[in-house]
Amino acid sequence: MFRLGWALALLWAAPVAAQITHLSTFHWNDDHPAVKGVSGIEVSDDGTQFVAVTDFGQMIFGRMLRDQGQLRAVTIQRTGLMKAQSGRDLVRSERDAEGIAIGPDGIPVVAFERIHRVARFADPYGPAVYLGTLFHDPGLSGNSGLEALAVHPGGTLFAVAERAVGGRMPVYAFRRGNWTVEFHLDHEEGFFPVGADFGPDGKLYLLERRFAYLAFTSRIRVIDVTRRTDTVIWTSRPGAFDNLEALATWTDADGRIRLTLVSDDNDNWFQSTQIVELVLSD
Repeated sequence: MFRLGWALALLWAAPVAAQITHLSTFHWNDDHPAVKGVSGIEVSDDGTQFVAVTDFGQMIFGRMLRDQGQLRAVTIQRTGLMKAQSGRDLVRSERDAEGIAIGPDGIPVVAFERIHRVARFADPYGPAVYLGTLFHDPGLSGNSGLEALAVHPGGTLFAVAERAVGGRMPVYAFRRGNWTVEFHLDHEEGFFPVGADFGPDGKLYLLERRFAYLAFTSRIRVIDVTRRTDTVIWTSRPGAFDNLEALATWTDADGRIRLTLVSDDNDNWFQSTQIVELVLSD
């Protein structure tokens, strides 16, 4: 909810692990009322189209304009408030969308917290179809629900809860109409999951966030969901970026895996919506 002052945040560039290079930080300054509290994003395979969700129940479709791969501008094509299963607009307490994934059929799936649920939107602004139930899971509570959502290349939906239970964080999988705990991740050093996506390499890229001493620190873990192993491949310096919450992967023209991260400004004047792009080096 807070961060180091803007001037201090600009003093640092991201430190780079051997596998990661920081390409750019784009400040998404847009007066459109829907562009606030961006908490989840998916980017097309060529990095030119995106769909995002917000803490305020909005789904945003847009374009990313690039020059030699570098992000230069963002344009909004369509926005709207998501709906409940009954077809009515979501009320305020239901709007806290935190993660989005696009299934093999191209249909968006969205994770919400506070009132914990995952919904499929065949029509992005039509009635939701809820996928199973997670309302009473002990790993979910209040503002510590499902933050990270991703679809495996095989079609299985995975979700990661922000809250640690007994020092470990549950990773859920949705199969045959039910959510089950697939495995647990160790909860280390105060980092909590906030965004995820499966890369073209079939691995799960998990964005985690820590808030301490008025600054955000972000890191990325790569998880092999078959072997259930994970490795931290990148950690930012405290205050280098704002409140990074969303992560999407895609492949650039050089065949490299790109990571697009977006910060949630919490609709605060002293925060900003940043689009940070990283690339995996050989």
